[in-house]
Amino acid sequence: MPRLHTDDRAVGMYVIVHVGSAITEVDEAEGEQTLAVLRAMAGAVEAELGGSLRGSVI
Repeated sequence: MPRLHTDDRAVGMYVIVHVGSAITEVDEAEGEQTLAVLRAMAGAVEAELGGSLRGSVI
C-alpha cells in the first residue's frame, strides 16, 4: 500500500501516486478520467509493441 501524504485516508478514495506515495487526493470524476487516460495509453503501447501489458496495475 502506498504511503499517503494526504490527511484523510479511506477505502475508495482516489489519489495521485508517485514513486509509491500518494501525494494528493482527487475527486471521483478526475480519478475516473485519469484511469481512462492511463488505460488508453496502455492500449496504445500494446498496439505499438504488439504485446500485452496485462500484468500491470492499469
